[in-house]
Amino acid sequence: MLRVGIFEAKAQLSQLVERVAQGEEVLVTCHGKPVARLVAPVASSPTPRRLPTGQPSCGHIVAVLIAAPSQVKAPAAPCPS
Repeated sequence: MLRVGIFEAKAQLSQLVERVAQGEEVLVTCHGKPVARLVAPVASSPTPRRLPTGQPSCGHIVAVLIAAPSQVKAPAAPCPS
């Protein structure tokens, strides 16, 4: 599994998503601690809804991370944006 800092992941998100699409997993870290994992969707995942006409295509929308508020923990120090 590839480990990438959050700043690098932001700068190279398109390339990371291409690697994930080919079967690789990417662990995103903040200050060395894991904060997200990029993985290909499983076959049983619901099909994403289509965007209304005039909206960006899926090529422009790379990833959406969803978590319940109880699962989100703030890092000790803010990560660079």
